[in-house]
Amino acid sequence: MVLNPNAGETAKQLAISLAKLGLKDYKGTILRKANFPQDKLTNYLLQRLAFTQLLFDEMTLYRGMSSEGELQAIPRHFLSYTDSFEVAKDFCEFNDDRYKSVYLLKRVAKKEELFMTHYETKAFHDTYQEKEVVLLAYKQLKL
Repeated sequence: MVLNPNAGETAKQLAISLAKLGLKDYKGTILRKANFPQDKLTNYLLQRLAFTQLLFDEMTLYRGMSSEGELQAIPRHFLSYTDSFEVAKDFCEFNDDRYKSVYLLKRVAKKEELFMTHYETKAFHDTYQEKEVVLLAYKQLKL
């Protein structure tokens, strides 16, 4: 997912697997192509979630966004945040009239929401400067 932002089927397969584990509801389209064997994906998810829960407790996160369109309620399986207030502010253009919707928010994520962070994932840390933290998107926030 990190190095291939167009990996929609992989993200969908992860979301479906989380639902099969009983960790999340799945509402979405059917899977067109399974990129990974189900048993390997299930093991990966359990190990990844256990790993992040061992490393972190709570994490203060920020999210910033500017859009030329209106805000929409879009159900998501994963949400991207940052632990850097400065990075989140860089995504907000409050003074640019092109943008109809701009927000900057702060939240404290619980360890069971954490899926992947730039701290423990080399691909995030070395490739991107956004200090990304990916959460399992539960029902608290839909953007």
